[in-house]
Amino acid sequence: MHWFSGVVALRAVGHVLNKVDASRSAAHRHVIDAWWVNVRSDDVENWIFHEFIERERNNILKEFSFGASLPPTEDGRLLAYDGSHRDGAQLFREAIYWWRGQLEFLEDKLRRG
Repeated sequence: MHWFSGVVALRAVGHVLNKVDASRSAAHRHVIDAWWVNVRSDDVENWIFHEFIERERNNILKEFSFGASLPPTEDGRLLAYDGSHRDGAQLFREAIYWWRGQLEFLEDKLRRG
């Protein structure tokens, strides 16, 4: 349940940006729309969004399939992720840091005008 709610919350940040924050003003709409174009078009720079946040959210909500699984693996990963050598807990942490950076970027763009 923690994984489910955490992943959904990670993706909800983008939905709130698009549906709520962008409606605050024309400046907000312009900055957020331009930001979305960049995020969606640059899957290398924004890999955590495409390969984890969006993918895992879609897996959970559309297929009720979870990429992370227990128990811890022999190589020390707390949550094995999708048959890869990635740790699900670390991916989740990286996603939070990615969002923090994106929100700081957007706030800076809006502050500067």
